[in-house]
Formats: sequence, C-alpha cells, structure tokens
Amino acid sequence: MRQAIDARFGVAKSKVITIAHLLTHTSGIYSFQADSGLRAKPGLKSPGELIAVAQKHGNAFCPGEYCSYCNTGYVMLGQIIERIEGRPFHEVVTSRIVERLATADFSSEVFCVIHGWGA
Repeated sequence: MRQAIDARFGVAKSKVITIAHLLTHTSGIYSFQADSGLRAKPGLKSPGELIAVAQKHGNAFCPGEYCSYCNTGYVMLGQIIERIEGRPFHEVVTSRIVERLATADFSSEVFCVIHGWGA
C-alpha cells in the first residue's frame, strides 16, 4: 500500500504517489473525466488514452494534500493489477470475485437483507 506507483505511468511525483493515495483519492493525479475534450468524444477509451489525459494536465495537487475523487487512479490500479497478475483485469475480477460469488451459498434470508426486504 505504501509502495510508490510505477514511473512508467509518466505522471509527476510518481516516486511519492502510493497505491494508498490512489485508493483514497489523495494522489493529486488529474482525473480524466474533468477533461472537456475527452468528454466531447463518445466511445470507449483505452487505459493508455485515459492516463495520457492525466499526463497532459499534470497533477492537480501534491500527494496527500487533499482528497479529490479521481477515476484515473482506478485506471492505474487496474493496470497495476494486470501487471501483478499477468492477465487482463476483467479476467482477474472474474476469477477472484465473480466466480467465487457464483459458488457462494447465499440463503434467501441474506438475499432479503441485502435488498432491504424483510426476511
């Protein structure tokens, strides 16, 4: 959690931005959804395209200085997971979360509580 993010992301202060900063929205990295040019172009964008937007704008603030929601951080976390696992993010989520939930034994009582229905 306290390990600095990979300098290959090409964002300023990557030697001091940690995974914890990405998870808590305190990295200072520019959030791609704030870019009006990107929002004006409909369609899916690759992680590389989204990170490039952050690189273009530079950091919004110093890591740890403020808290500001940042989707770019989530994209970077996904890229880190892919590097660690050696496979695409969707495959990691499927095998580590979706398939495990599909085999879990959820009682109707738990289902009702989750959905706010009286059990």
